[in-house]
Amino acid sequence: MKQNSVKKFKPIKDQDTVARTQFILALVRVLVPLGLVGFIYGYVLGGNWGSLIGFLLGAILSVPASLLVMIISDRAGTVAGALYRGPKANWAIRDQLEGVLNQVRYHKMQNNFDLAFLKVEEVLAKDPKFPDALLLKTQILWEGFDDAIEAKRCLETIITTTPKTDKYHLWASTLYADIVTAEKKRLEEKQEV
Repeated sequence: MKQNSVKKFKPIKDQDTVARTQFILALVRVLVPLGLVGFIYGYVLGGNWGSLIGFLLGAILSVPASLLVMIISDRAGTVAGALYRGPKANWAIRDQLEGVLNQVRYHKMQNNFDLAFLKVEEVLAKDPKFPDALLLKTQILWEGFDDAIEAKRCLETIITTTPKTDKYHLWASTLYADIVTAEKKRLEEKQEV
């Protein structure tokens, strides 16, 4: 019997490690030159103690300077991205959600079904009929939570909203049949016992 339960999961807050890493990189890039300049000027003006004070002033000034570098580089990246492939606002919603679906796939592969379920729900809140997200939700419900009823509901949504020749329609139909077969097999096993 599977231990996970859809009703018992607790959301785990994602931490924005990318922003933290970008800040640390900007801080290092700014700290070295400002610290060195402060050290040299301090030494010239005040000897050994002056070099220490100059370095510390350079280090203190590097924090706001690194924030400024982050803001400027972010704006430059946004402008460059808009010039290269158009602004993000023009991207299709499903293209924007693909990154979150990759996170869902990763968490599902790691058997972290609670977090995968939370992430796929985020995607479906923005696009409730996204077949790729619905298929992933079905797999999470079936494999992680053993919830055949909700899994079949997701598959029914895919089957009714996609053309019969669409790959998601075919996959959903096959998985629906597999779930029904597995349910029948379980029922027969219970009756034999």
